[in-house]
Amino acid sequence: MKLKQLRKRLSDSYGKPSRLKYEASDMDSIKEYLNYRKEKGLDPFLVDDITANDLQLDKVFQQINMGLSTSGEQVLYYLLKRPCETASEHQERASLITLMKDKAELRIKLSMLLAKLGRNRKAKVCNSFNAGKRSLLYLAGYLALIFGLIASIISIFISFGQNSVFAILFFAIVNPMIREWRKRGMYTDFETVNYSVAMVVTAHRIKKIKDPELQKMLEPFDDTFRALRPMRRVGGVSLTAGNEIAEMISNWFLVDLITYEILKNFIGRNSLHIFKLHEFLGRMEAAIAIASYQKLIGNYCVPEIDYNLAIKPYVKAEVMCHPLLKGCVPNDFETDQAIILTGSNASGKSTFLKTVALNQLLAQTICTAIATTYSASSFRIYSSMAISDDLLAGESYYISEIKSLKRVLTASDSGVRILCVIDEVLRGTNTIERIAASTQILKALNKERLLPIAATHDLELCNLLKDDFVAYHFQEEVDENEMHFDYKLREGAATSRNAIKLLKLMGFNQGIVDAADRTAGNYLITGRWDTVSDN
Repeated sequence: MKLKQLRKRLSDSYGKPSRLKYEASDMDSIKEYLNYRKEKGLDPFLVDDITANDLQLDKVFQQINMGLSTSGEQVLYYLLKRPCETASEHQERASLITLMKDKAELRIKLSMLLAKLGRNRKAKVCNSFNAGKRSLLYLAGYLALIFGLIASIISIFISFGQNSVFAILFFAIVNPMIREWRKRGMYTDFETVNYSVAMVVTAHRIKKIKDPELQKMLEPFDDTFRALRPMRRVGGVSLTAGNEIAEMISNWFLVDLITYEILKNFIGRNSLHIFKLHEFLGRMEAAIAIASYQKLIGNYCVPEIDYNLAIKPYVKAEVMCHPLLKGCVPNDFETDQAIILTGSNASGKSTFLKTVALNQLLAQTICTAIATTYSASSFRIYSSMAISDDLLAGESYYISEIKSLKRVLTASDSGVRILCVIDEVLRGTNTIERIAASTQILKALNKERLLPIAATHDLELCNLLKDDFVAYHFQEEVDENEMHFDYKLREGAATSRNAIKLLKLMGFNQGIVDAADRTAGNYLITGRWDTVSDN
């Protein structure tokens, strides 16, 4: 693509919905950098997989991702799971996003360079970060084969003979065979090395951009640029020679295999510098993608996050919406107390829990809240909502639920501030034990520096927890033919029930509906489940 066309495409796509398509395996590649950091223990906290699944974080990522480069999308995904732990870290992220938002020409220049770097999900970039000595055995073997070929060619001119001819024929046949055998299983390795080289070239070009703020950000990388300069001189590994003569030379003299081995060993000695470049380039693109996302959604604010551990944890938002729902009904929300949320089926409880948790997460990760105003304490965010099938493998739903809740209590023992959202506490067991256990678990979660928000159908919990939790609810209106929801949050416990009314709307026999309604009404009066006459 010509430069003018690329520039126009990138300029036109800014602030527009992403058109990227994702194959089933793409997210595994995108998560490689996150998984590398997790394996190495490089971060104090990362949002766990349970919470990420509950909040559909992959879909949020796909909504934001521009996908210009492998570095950009890998680092963006990592940032979405890595809430800022300090005010200075949060300010640094916010400043970079603002820079990309305010300086259109700088943004375009960076976008063009990152687009040239490209997105290669076959490259295992994180393999380049593994420091240590690399084996020189293959390189020594390749050099021996080349030396043998050269020596046999020279020997013909010195003393032409049958042995010299046989030697040339031997290396002319064996060297191409070795090359093809090695290349057959090394495509991904070649792609990885080439991407590392491309990162170095891209960073060098970015360094040439005359912008004082960008140049200041590049100052800590002076040693990196010096250390990696030889990679620019060597260049990448050519997967195809380009013409018959070049292919013949590569076959005989193993040019691509030797180049690969030299680069591989050089990268191994400079793995920390490669790591730093990958993150730098990724953060540049992530900031551009976030700035574009902010323009796309329109209804957003830059949140105020309070990192003072001495104050009581709180959340305060006006006109707050869910980032994935079109036409979402906004809600105002303010609390510094534990919340118990009630309401009928489909009234909006689960969506509200996700809205609060997602906004808090986006506020601390990409400095963006889908609200008119948003201020809150800093939190580590946990959820216990829909238990997914893979978590259910080999154990009951109830066991999975209590493990999910236990991890939150365990995390709170460290004294960090936690926001946790819980949907339908212990739905996987019987009513009596569910209410008894839920009461005690929720009381245990209502502790200093922990802010729980729990949704339930068990109205008994509102009374049992009235000294510990503040009640809110959603409600509905039912007429003869349908049910209407306004999805607005209201104070107090729910007073309406719709499960039995839904039986009528779905066409159940009126006798069944009336008997069920009388049974429920009798329980609310007497507190006992008694058989109620059909008459």
